[in-house]
Amino acid sequence: MIGIDVSKATLAVCVRLADSGIELDHEFPNTATGHHKLHAWLKKHGEQTGWVCMESTGPYHLNVAQFLHQHRYRVSVVNPKRIKAYGESRLSRGKTDKADARLIAEFGEKETLPVWQPPAQERVALKDLQDRLDELEESLRQHRQRREHCQNPSVLASLEREEAFIKQEIDALKREQGHLCDKTPCLREEIELLCTIPGVGELTATRLVARIDISLFDHAASFAAFFGVTPREHSSGTSVHKKARMSKLGSKRLRTALYFPAMQATRYNAQVQALYDRLVAKGHPKKSALGAAMRKLAQQIYGVWSSRRPYNATHGLPSLESFTA
Repeated sequence: MIGIDVSKATLAVCVRLADSGIELDHEFPNTATGHHKLHAWLKKHGEQTGWVCMESTGPYHLNVAQFLHQHRYRVSVVNPKRIKAYGESRLSRGKTDKADARLIAEFGEKETLPVWQPPAQERVALKDLQDRLDELEESLRQHRQRREHCQNPSVLASLEREEAFIKQEIDALKREQGHLCDKTPCLREEIELLCTIPGVGELTATRLVARIDISLFDHAASFAAFFGVTPREHSSGTSVHKKARMSKLGSKRLRTALYFPAMQATRYNAQVQALYDRLVAKGHPKKSALGAAMRKLAQQIYGVWSSRRPYNATHGLPSLESFTA
């Protein structure tokens, strides 16, 4: 088993030799040249087709994962929270790249992990565009906040010019996204399918398709957990019984993307509206009820997306029960 701790600049590598139990450690630059050196080093130690385990680290792991996949390694990309929880269960105290690589290798050796498959180039391109859009929209939000409290005319004029430029870039990237989806039928089909769900518009659907590989999820519960909208109970024995709260262990970016669609769904989506109204009538805070609405909407998205069937407002989703069971 080969464990790799990936950072922006380096790859800390640990190889656990199955025959002898010996651990070999090395560090390589996270560059194209470094990837070739890593491959040569692994071949030297007889691990040219081994199993590689690494954490998902945003854009930093993708190139090395693709490189190793192309060279016939079996690659598993794991949620960093799983590695962290495993380390805490072992009472790991050290925190270095070398120690993390060893921990990842040990985790990969003991767990049954799915083999990672590289995404299609069109999906990578869509995600890159979405990443840039998110950056620009956050920058636009910051500029507007500064402009509201700015009293210096020169600074205000500068902020307005920058804001106008950012808006132009956002519009250009959205057009580019549209062109990419139009010439990639599978992307356009998935976006239009998600748009059949009341509350989900094209912007939200595009964001979801750009960031999520639906094939990685087996049921609606794991899909909702990926957003971090599942309830988290806190009780112990007879004395500790705290209110269940939203776990927020999933993607904050996706959870934010689901917030306003869920608000719309409480008005226009019959299933979500019924759930929301029922919880509010029982005395639940509206914020708590909205969290439940987000979870329900996430389940609907999974049901529609995984079944490849449009949302049916009259009959609901007959197959959704099997997804949530």
